[in-house]
Amino acid sequence: PAYDRWFAASIGRREVSAAVEISDLAKRRRFYQSQPLAGRLVALRELLASPLDSLGKAERLQRQALLARHPRYREFSTKSDTFQGKLAALDPLVTDGRLSQDADRLLKSWATLSQSQEALLWQMAFSRAFVNLAFPPARPLAETQKSLASGDALLVFHRSGGALHGFLIVNSDQHYWRLPGNLRAVTGEVSKALRELGNYGQSRPLPGEDAASDGWQTTVAQLGKLVLGESRLDLATVKRIIIVPDGPLWHVPFETLLLAADSSAPTLLEAAPVRMAPTVGLAVGAGHSSRPVKRTGLALRRPSGDAIEREVIEEEHRRLTASVDPSVLLASPTPAASPLLATTIEQLIVDHDTQIDTEGYYAWSPTPIDRNTSRGFLTEWLTLPAAAPQRLILARMHTLAETGLKVGRRSTGDPRLAGDELFHAACGLMGAGVQTTLMSRWTTDGVVHGELIREFAEQMDDRPAADAWQRSVALARSAMLDPQLEPRLDWEDDSKDPPAAKHPFFWSGYLLLDTGVDSNPPASQEPEDSNPAAPAAKPADAKPADVQQPAA
Repeated sequence: PAYDRWFAASIGRREVSAAVEISDLAKRRRFYQSQPLAGRLVALRELLASPLDSLGKAERLQRQALLARHPRYREFSTKSDTFQGKLAALDPLVTDGRLSQDADRLLKSWATLSQSQEALLWQMAFSRAFVNLAFPPARPLAETQKSLASGDALLVFHRSGGALHGFLIVNSDQHYWRLPGNLRAVTGEVSKALRELGNYGQSRPLPGEDAASDGWQTTVAQLGKLVLGESRLDLATVKRIIIVPDGPLWHVPFETLLLAADSSAPTLLEAAPVRMAPTVGLAVGAGHSSRPVKRTGLALRRPSGDAIEREVIEEEHRRLTASVDPSVLLASPTPAASPLLATTIEQLIVDHDTQIDTEGYYAWSPTPIDRNTSRGFLTEWLTLPAAAPQRLILARMHTLAETGLKVGRRSTGDPRLAGDELFHAACGLMGAGVQTTLMSRWTTDGVVHGELIREFAEQMDDRPAADAWQRSVALARSAMLDPQLEPRLDWEDDSKDPPAAKHPFFWSGYLLLDTGVDSNPPASQEPEDSNPAAPAAKPADAKPADVQQPAA
């Protein structure tokens, strides 16, 4: 409520920059409320486990002071780096689902060390040591705008006061608008649009006449008018689109949106590459420098169903394996805890069904292949050694979008808010160290789905993630649908040729989270000296961007 009042006061005074900064602080607070000790543990891990070149001067001094007071933690960190280096040098790491003897010994020792290190981190968290809440980072909007290149359009949405607010930010200007209707009305419109695009359940097929029709353009044009109608977004001048969603807008397939009802008008994704992030601080200029992708891991489900479905899955797996040349195949159950195994991999593709728990936002597993399910929960990804894969593809995520955002009440009696589960998933994965995540909101289980995943994984080595996804979708939309190989296409008219995969049902059910960090930065790139956390404490009359939020 305090953030809502602060935000409303800034909007009332037409202080757009301040309102954007407050919206980011409010989202940070939402994340902290879901974490142990209100984010203090996350802050300590970020400070002590991040690469030194990613820290500003203030954080380096804090880190130096903490390690001086806790020499055992420095010792643990040195040993942890040694284990990570030895595991990186092992080849092969996993053979036929089994760890090599050396890998098994090293992982067990590393797991024991990390538990001791995490216990010491808790002791440090209960001490009086000061540490900035540096994740997610909070920056003045002016600094963010300087990071935007010409042609970058940053769309920021924020729910407050029972309504949804939007901001368009470019490097030289900013604009505010309020979405029509209240939060409940917008949620209803998003839910209606998702159903009209084919989301009536996890397995209900799309009628063939819908797949061949252009009627979906009316739906996405109406949704585009609702969400972006007052945004002043000019697709003719935009080269890249970065979106910070909030509330039900996490489930909006932004890539499909049309800003005009004209059938010749481009969708957002046709106009420019699109990527998303949970906060402004994570959308622009965040993230650590990338490591070379030396290991790609695949976690593939076992084919099941009828003969045709098994054939589709097996062919999809063959093509994916041939494209990405995986060095680690993860079978179920895993020989070690999946979060620990994931620390040895730079790129991980998961083809297992998983669903975010709307009761406990972190009680779900990105890699549901552990013998003990809880060992793979997202909560475990956030604990030490905190070295998640840089790239993660969750090909079979199931979300509320599949059921038209039907939500109930939590066991506590509080209402569930559609989109909060994706916000926390995004913060959790980025907090664990993932820089690029492609996750499905709904799945179609056919050849188009498999080609989208394969093409994206193949293209990421040569171009930024958003560009790779734009190309993958363009290729998928031009492909002809094969009714025999698309289990969620109900095509009964054999007298007609099936259509191309232009309908958004087949290509828009994916969410691309990305920090925007160059996957191949120049070797001479110097670390920034600026403090990525919120700046120093402010006097009573200072602007919101000057607020420091200590974790102590």
